[in-house]
Amino acid sequence: MIDRIHRFKRLLQTKEREQTMLQEELSSKEQEKAELERLLDELSAQKEVALNDFCRDADRSQTINELWLRREALDRLGRALDEGRQRLCYAAEDVDDARDRLLHKHREVQTFSTALDGIRDAWRFHCLKREQDQLDDLTASRFALSREREDGS
Repeated sequence: MIDRIHRFKRLLQTKEREQTMLQEELSSKEQEKAELERLLDELSAQKEVALNDFCRDADRSQTINELWLRREALDRLGRALDEGRQRLCYAAEDVDDARDRLLHKHREVQTFSTALDGIRDAWRFHCLKREQDQLDDLTASRFALSREREDGS
């Protein structure tokens, strides 16, 4: 029974270490997602400024080549935004996946913890029962010894 308790305790410690690692992974993925969101906000602001500049300067006399280059810069910002949004979607999926795995691991830890508590309680009950049996035997033998002394006197 003691070996079983030690075995479950080692399993529980392993599950707890895995849970800690998953918590760290989730934190890392959430930071990555937050960084992507920040970068997307910056890109959106840059695109907005570039678009406003383009519209404002469109009335001025510019060469077609200049307009084309500015339009290409806007397109590049748009593609970068689209790419960033796609990466953000993947990052959000990674966060959700990590959160699900952490929740599953948390349930495993709780299950193992409950099982270990049950095994420990069973062991305590067994030890207390054995101790009570020994006390009962001792009491019975003392009673029998005192009866013999009373009968013999």
